[in-house]
Amino acid sequence: MSDAFWIAVLLFLFATVGTAAWAGIRAAPWLPTRRKDIRRLFDLAELKAGETVYDLGCGDGRVLTVAAGEYQAHAVGFEISLLPYLAGLIRRAMNPNRKNIKLRFADFYRASLKDADVVYCFLTPSAMQKLKTK
Repeated sequence: MSDAFWIAVLLFLFATVGTAAWAGIRAAPWLPTRRKDIRRLFDLAELKAGETVYDLGCGDGRVLTVAAGEYQAHAVGFEISLLPYLAGLIRRAMNPNRKNIKLRFADFYRASLKDADVVYCFLTPSAMQKLKTK
């Protein structure tokens, strides 16, 4: 194997591990929400077709795909950890409702939430405290 190959592997590992660590420090480590809990949260939020859902720290996009597929909502997710974000892009690409799903490799603290009808986040208490003003 060439030096270029190993450099590429190390860069990829650094990017994935580094962004995962940063996400864990910044807001929360990636911990997927169970599908039955996703349905329950949207039922409690009384999510309606055409409404907009924001998922802060969307991970692999599972909340977004349920919102777009089962509730016909517009779903927008924010993620700063590379590996879950890439998994989310794959999940979105395979979803028939992908036109209603947007994933952003971005820090949700810097995003405007004004267009959201429902905001979902599964974060640490300190991250929730930072979001309080938003």
